[in-house]
Amino acid sequence: MVSWKTRMKAYWLAKQGKVKKDIENERRIFFTVETGGEEKSVIYEKAKNKWSCDCQFFSLKFTDCSHIKAAKQFLEGEDAGKRLD
Repeated sequence: MVSWKTRMKAYWLAKQGKVKKDIENERRIFFTVETGGEEKSVIYEKAKNKWSCDCQFFSLKFTDCSHIKAAKQFLEGEDAGKRLD
């Protein structure tokens, strides 16, 4: 389960425009998330429905970090925009 603190950090990262979709191909989507003066790389593997991040939290816990949650929120917002068009 993702903590309240992680969810709030993700919300603010997404809201402040700190998430950028770099590349999307048929297999993966690559994101950069700017946080605390650093950039974290987030990858979504479509076929496996699997997320990964290069941050220390993810490497230790193997659970969604704030960077992954922010990228998910970014995609949800992007999908909502497509439905409105």
